[in-house]
Amino acid sequence: MKAFWFLCSQAVAGFMGQILRESVSFDPSQIVLTSGATPSMEILSFCLADPGNAFLVPSPYYPGWDRDIKWCTGVEFVPVPCRSTDNFNVSIPALERAYTQAKKRGLKIRAVLIANPTNPTGHVLSRDTLIDLLDFVTETNIHLISDEVFAGSIHGESKFVSVAEILESEGIDKSRVHIVYGLSKDLPLPGFRVGVMHSYNETVTAAPTKLARFSSVSAPTQQLLTVMLSDKQFISNYLEVNRQRMRRMYLLFVDALKQLGIGCANSEAGFHCWADMSRYITL
Repeated sequence: MKAFWFLCSQAVAGFMGQILRESVSFDPSQIVLTSGATPSMEILSFCLADPGNAFLVPSPYYPGWDRDIKWCTGVEFVPVPCRSTDNFNVSIPALERAYTQAKKRGLKIRAVLIANPTNPTGHVLSRDTLIDLLDFVTETNIHLISDEVFAGSIHGESKFVSVAEILESEGIDKSRVHIVYGLSKDLPLPGFRVGVMHSYNETVTAAPTKLARFSSVSAPTQQLLTVMLSDKQFISNYLEVNRQRMRRMYLLFVDALKQLGIGCANSEAGFHCWADMSRYITL
């Protein structure tokens, strides 16, 4: 079983690096495999926060996080509104205000939780935004959790930049940065239940390694993934065809809504389309 885990971790690390076009290499020893991204997120939250602590979460955010994190861990969310006029980009001043207000209420903020690309708006965070986020968590002495499950599903013109890539080039403290990934979106293999928690913090990685025993990936699945993800040519071809098909479907969908008089925010990743239905809302 340990041999399967090691080989699968190597294959997953190589796959994640391939998505980033080899700009970052991931260390298999810093990877913890779980039965889906949900256990990865929950276990990481247990490691970073106590019940009653809180995460700052730019919103709108993936509603499943309420279930994945809050239900069992007791961690609270402090939503930080992002404006549609700025294509839902993360605002550092808004984070600072939310952090200050939360402290006044007696909440202990332990991390900023982001999705990149964002869910549900499909916005891709820029390099400058990620650098600003890293500066913010460093100044406030908290952590950054980056959910990058749609990293290989960019179908617009923006280039995906992982927070891992920023750490490699900027010399920022890595111990407070944690990445969650999964194979249910980019490939997609939701039924295989494979999630990834990647952390540069040895203390944080040690605990999930033990906790993941209760949400492990089956040996047959690990063996299959090792073979599939090691085929770099197949993965490269698949990701390119998948991006083209997603872009085509996105444009068709947006155009159909436009014909109905419904506008949409610009989305460049995943299966997202943030439509403006305000004209149909009656108070």
